[in-house]
Amino acid sequence: MSFYDPSPYRPGTTGWSGQIGRIAVINTTDHPISVTLYHPDNPSVAFGTYTINSGGNNFIANGGVIGMDWGIQVDNSAVRIVGLVSDWNVFEGTNIFQTWPKKILTNARQKFKELESAFKEVGDYVAFSYDAPNKSIGVRIGKPILENEIKKVIPDPKVFRETHFNYEEAKWFNYPGIDANKRQLLINFRVRKKHWEDIITRVLIYDIAADVQAGINLEVENREIKSHPYINNIEGDFPGGIAGPFISVYDLMSGSMMWLGTGNFLTITEVILSLSATAFNIGIATDNIKLNFIEKNLGKINIWNQSHVIFMDRIEYDSKGVWIFFKIDPDRLNAQLDDWIDELVDWVHGFTW
Repeated sequence: MSFYDPSPYRPGTTGWSGQIGRIAVINTTDHPISVTLYHPDNPSVAFGTYTINSGGNNFIANGGVIGMDWGIQVDNSAVRIVGLVSDWNVFEGTNIFQTWPKKILTNARQKFKELESAFKEVGDYVAFSYDAPNKSIGVRIGKPILENEIKKVIPDPKVFRETHFNYEEAKWFNYPGIDANKRQLLINFRVRKKHWEDIITRVLIYDIAADVQAGINLEVENREIKSHPYINNIEGDFPGGIAGPFISVYDLMSGSMMWLGTGNFLTITEVILSLSATAFNIGIATDNIKLNFIEKNLGKINIWNQSHVIFMDRIEYDSKGVWIFFKIDPDRLNAQLDDWIDELVDWVHGFTW
């Protein structure tokens, strides 16, 4: 059960509407539901739990009157304020509260809007979103964290070939940003390639250097993130060596760029493990509340992913990072998601980003 705080809605506060009446619950599902009420004078203890069969439209609280500041819960959902999740209808000449499971649960989705703008202020690091109609959770991995992941596998400089006949090196890496239209994390660097042959003595055949503008495209394939490298532009220096003037710089460079990597890029687990170190470098770690909050909720999403309650569905791009969207299995997640959203709202209200 998430924390139920009736204090903003008690008599004498701006949240109090003055509504007092009986409460009826309509079970619009195809199975029995349990509805629990909480009295605002003792919000941590259930006042009573009532079972309503499919299709039922029953008064609860033994038919007695309650205030709009009472708490209500469906099965294991978060506890909601009755007045916020009920219609105020006329029945037999008097007003009553009337609600149903979807109305109670949907309130959690509506409350999630309260923290969308707050999460966007986390900006370049990490963000969360929830798409109720499509049953989808989004996690945006920001550009600094993506850069950190790339630097783990591509050191600067990177010698990717060194033999008696060949030397190939990339260096001076920089990361201009995200190209949302191309669906790429942009990466620029300088490459130098040398090739020798033994012709009586060791002879330099070509020595070529070029500035490369590349991109790494991340996509979800078979519920895993795969990376695909692309060369967007190459500007080569005048080639050296006896065959240098006769070689296409673009063909030579683009044909050997696969060291950028095709395959698994990262898992959610790896993002979580790298987040603390990354956050320290980019300044979040100076605020342990924010860092713990982000780690905690990434961890929750990771657990759901590992237990197949949610699964990677697609990737979208914006100027600040890459969004990983997870489809939800509502039958398995249900109340867990509702509690999570309510917990996020409570956390956001607890501090300012």
